Amino acid sequence: LDHLRTRPDWGRTSVVVTADHGEAFGEHGYRFHGFGLHEHQLRVPLVVRVPEVPPRRVDAPVSLVDIAPTLLGLAGIEPPPEMTLRGVSLLDALVGAPLPERVLYAETPRGPYNPPRSALVDWPLKLLYDAEGDRHQLFDLEVDPGEQADLYRKRPEPALRMRGRLRRFWAESMQAVEPQSVQ
Repeated sequence: LDHLRTRPDWGRTSVVVTADHGEAFGEHGYRFHGFGLHEHQLRVPLVVRVPEVPPRRVDAPVSLVDIAPTLLGLAGIEPPPEMTLRGVSLLDALVGAPLPERVLYAETPRGPYNPPRSALVDWPLKLLYDAEGDRHQLFDLEVDPGEQADLYRKRPEPALRMRGRLRRFWAESMQAVEPQSVQ
């Protein structure tokens, strides 16, 4: 950043800093990353610096899928109609507009050491699904950010609603993407 500040184009340079995953240091029985979808593995820094936009904190949950539409918006590029972007641009939020309320999704695919897992966040509730044993957990992230108190059996109405929403998401949204060759 110090080097960028010395450049003549700093006044029109945007910077995005993020990470693709968090780490586990024994929380929920996990070590390293890629095995679970608890907050310590999903929450990552997302810092966006846009020239002439005062710094502010956006508290609404966002997703890494929001980065591509945000970068395209910063560049003034409309995505082509055949490009399906699941995220939303964060540009309006950076200048103070509220983000649309939406459900966020995360997953870990089947790997050599773990079963497929999915998470659905409908703030403040978060549903975790572990395919091994068809196990669901429900957490209220506002009162339990460490995800210690499973509410799945204690709050059946939101648990079943979110479970149905997760199943619909799989049925409607999970489509294979054909590889494209680069010319």
